[in-house]
Amino acid sequence: MSDADAGELLSDKSLTLVEFYAPWCHYCKELEPVLVALAKQDAPELRVAKIDCTRSATTCRAFGVRGYPTLFLVRGPRIIPYGGARSLSALHAWSQGADFAAAMPNPLPPPMPRLHALY
Repeated sequence: MSDADAGELLSDKSLTLVEFYAPWCHYCKELEPVLVALAKQDAPELRVAKIDCTRSATTCRAFGVRGYPTLFLVRGPRIIPYGGARSLSALHAWSQGADFAAAMPNPLPPPMPRLHALY
């Protein structure tokens, strides 16, 4: 998923678990099979998406990503950060019990018009 796709993600009402990662991150590589299993187990109710922060730095900064992997549950403009165990059962329970009424609003600013250099 790229910077351009992030806005689309936040306008979609589907339940999506988003992993912010870096390709060199050991913990991200360990989490990969868990996320694949979660996507298979909970499809189509839950989508799993990945954002490579080495390629989509703007989106990662907007979400306040400071370490890898960082996980968020997203439904439309509401976002819930995750800080628990990285097991299949823990991630499944979190995604099923998410309270979006108390979730953070969209951290991304509205799209800006394209700027032109003045010099």
